[in-house]
Amino acid sequence: LTAQRALDLGLGEATAQQAQRLLRQASVPGLWQGLQLVEKAVAAGQLTSALEASRALVRRVGPVAEAWLLFGVVQHKLGRLRRAERLLRRALRYDDASPESCARLGAVVLQDGRAQEAHALLTRAHELAPDDTATLLHLAQAAALCGSAEAAEQHARRAAALGAAPELVEAVLREIAA
Repeated sequence: LTAQRALDLGLGEATAQQAQRLLRQASVPGLWQGLQLVEKAVAAGQLTSALEASRALVRRVGPVAEAWLLFGVVQHKLGRLRRAERLLRRALRYDDASPESCARLGAVVLQDGRAQEAHALLTRAHELAPDDTATLLHLAQAAALCGSAEAAEQHARRAAALGAAPELVEAVLREIAA
């Protein structure tokens, strides 16, 4: 059963979005391999290699959100918040329904101290992927910084219920309480 056939038969919304993303990735020559190369370099802690590979990937594939997202992720891991923000905004221009791009941009903006903007981005990411625990934990942090400790705690507890690492949840809860 191909991804397109599964889409034609009808899938749940979240599964359909994933299938569409996979079809898009498979339809762009070199995209899948390039994404894998960058992800392997990131996982191995080889950020210089990941940066070179992500830069080459966006040159090769052009306006494909996943490539720009990964380029932004690498820049974020390198601590280059402004560059990461620009790249992630570009990823969202190419796919404004990408929960990963919204969530990562929200995390970057939150790290840069812009809690209200981060809250809006993370709320959008949560709407797009309601079961993503990392988004919920970042949303909890943003809500706390915006003065809504009750909502922040609810987000953290929801992340815990969805299986977030207990030590991360506890760290966020301590941060909210502080």
